Amino acid sequence: MVPQKLNQPTDLTGEFAITDDDVAFLYEWLHQQGKPCAVKDLALALVSQRLAEQAKALQARLAHGEPYQPKKSFTVGQTLVFPALDFAVGKVVGFRDGVNPAYPPFKVIQVEIEGENEVREFPAELDFPHKLNTDIAQLLQGASPKQVYQEHKAALDAAITDKLTQAEALGFVQLDGHWFLRELLPEIHIGYLNLAEAMIELNNRPVSSDEVLKELALPAEVPHEIQRFAVDVALRGDERFMNLGTTKEPTWYLRRLLPPEVLQTPVWLAYTPIAFNRKGISAVLHQVEGEIDDEVSDLATGPAEKRKPGDKVSIVLIAPHRKAGTLPLTPRTRGFFPDGPGAIVPVRLINGQNGEAMNGWVVPANGYVFGLRDWYLQNEIPAGALIWLQKTGNPSEIIVDFEPRRMRREWVRVARADAGRLTFQMTKYPISCEYDETMLVAEEESPALNELWIAEQERGRPVLDILLELFPELAKLGPRVHAKTVYAAFNLVRRCPPGPIFYELSVNPCFVDEGNGYWAFDPTKIQKR
Repeated sequence: MVPQKLNQPTDLTGEFAITDDDVAFLYEWLHQQGKPCAVKDLALALVSQRLAEQAKALQARLAHGEPYQPKKSFTVGQTLVFPALDFAVGKVVGFRDGVNPAYPPFKVIQVEIEGENEVREFPAELDFPHKLNTDIAQLLQGASPKQVYQEHKAALDAAITDKLTQAEALGFVQLDGHWFLRELLPEIHIGYLNLAEAMIELNNRPVSSDEVLKELALPAEVPHEIQRFAVDVALRGDERFMNLGTTKEPTWYLRRLLPPEVLQTPVWLAYTPIAFNRKGISAVLHQVEGEIDDEVSDLATGPAEKRKPGDKVSIVLIAPHRKAGTLPLTPRTRGFFPDGPGAIVPVRLINGQNGEAMNGWVVPANGYVFGLRDWYLQNEIPAGALIWLQKTGNPSEIIVDFEPRRMRREWVRVARADAGRLTFQMTKYPISCEYDETMLVAEEESPALNELWIAEQERGRPVLDILLELFPELAKLGPRVHAKTVYAAFNLVRRCPPGPIFYELSVNPCFVDEGNGYWAFDPTKIQKR
């Protein structure tokens, strides 16, 4: 746990063993503190206690005799203690003159060390600069608890956390790295938890721990810090509640009120990573991939671009996000949304057309923002539409908008399911917003397309197989097909970022680069792997 030699604190190696005595000490120590304490504080207290025990034990060893220092004089029969030999005890049995021209005259004492068979010799009456000639109190001072903790912080914290987690049945309670004793907490009974549930449902929003506390009749003599710790422990332990805030400032919501799409990634967005060699992608397609800005791309792992109030950015809506009612979180878009350590961060999505607020949910770990399904449908926004994000002065409010235009029917690609295959035709389709022509692939309103998606997930075919079926259908509408169109169409049947798709376009001779991101298809050069 801490060094065995008080004057050699860096001798500590290996794993830390936290004993039952240590657990008992920490139990009493927490009683004395009377408040929740971080694992760092527990570690410092335990190190201090161990160092004090060792100092006491070493002082007891020193009581067996005179501490050996080379500068002192000794007599035959005298008992000595050797700090440099782990405080071994020995008896002087003889002495002789020392001979070393580098030093002034000195003596050599002969000592029998307890537990050793041979007599050992040590210099005496030799007063020269040496660490053993320093004051014995200074010699024994050793390292401070802070020094020991800093040197072994990770191992100490882990060992204490593991041991106290095993000892929770003894009354230890842990919350976000802080520990306390259950017997010192006020009772948060089921009635209080039911009251918190009703409060959240009535407000229809996440509520803070302090808001919950105001409604509870906890004993006034219990400090606020302990009341809040008790409430947070109880709410965290009840599966009805979920923290949507931070560890320091939790805000609680009801799990049953959360949309299923934020508790589990919508089927339309679920992506199983596909291995490919990025070096095989052509330079032009690499640039196109960056323009698409897909949240499941391996290029989307960079830091979020910083955004300030008033900043705007546009993204192109793809079919999976339209169906799921979501927006992608990428380096370009993440800066518009608040950070949050939890799995879900609530936000207000402000309709840029009329200022109305919509409930939104940021799911950072899975790379999307949910809450726009009805907005897409009400405004007849198709896949391929340009969606605008704008940052406001309130971190939790983000403006979501599109560029409206007079409704008119235009010739666009429309996807449909035909005999278990995805086909396309140019059809007059009502459009009332600005869009990216290369990525506009409208969908025929038919359950057959959804059935085709489900079937494709079950088949799990290679990307190339899907492309060999998909590209000829697109090519029927025109001999050249833009890479963005291929990507958008592919995502009508299976969620996939541009990388694996563009890799297959780049390395297979049946796909012919026509320049400027456009590709043609030569069926005579198909080389299936």
